[in-house]
Amino acid sequence: MKDTYATHYRHTAAYADQGISTEQGNDDLYNRVTSAIETLPPQCRLIFRKSRFEEKKYAEIAQELGLSVKTVEVQIGKALKLLREKLATAMVIVLLILIVGWQLGHFINLHTYW
Repeated sequence: MKDTYATHYRHTAAYADQGISTEQGNDDLYNRVTSAIETLPPQCRLIFRKSRFEEKKYAEIAQELGLSVKTVEVQIGKALKLLREKLATAMVIVLLILIVGWQLGHFINLHTYW
């Protein structure tokens, strides 16, 4: 719980430093993730949703869909790989914005003391 709070606090502070409300940042991230999930192939998307959103075990998903557990494992792996690829660019952009904003803020703070 402590780590979760610390992570949330860091994200909130980072967004605030950029003049972005936490809600805006969360909405943007949510929209990007949702869009990325929608681009998954149909079976892959279905299995991913059952695993991550319905919190079903691989064996449950396999039985429900008439698949082997191995097929479910492969589809989850495929979904995660595709999502990482789709979201990697967005994460790099967010990191660059945060870094540039931090450096700019740090630069401005240094010059206020001169």
